[in-house]
Amino acid sequence: MSLVTVEFLDRGEETDIVITHTQLRDEALRNGTAAGWDDVVACIARCLSTAT
Repeated sequence: MSLVTVEFLDRGEETDIVITHTQLRDEALRNGTAAGWDDVVACIARCLSTAT
């Protein structure tokens, strides 16, 4: 089991999102999970950039 913490930090007109994923059992899983989070964040950014 792993633990994901998501923080939203108010930066005035912007918001930073900090994703912390801990308790991953090995390096291969950590690397794969990091790549997956990169994809998720990129998808969110694309969706928000086209939102009206």
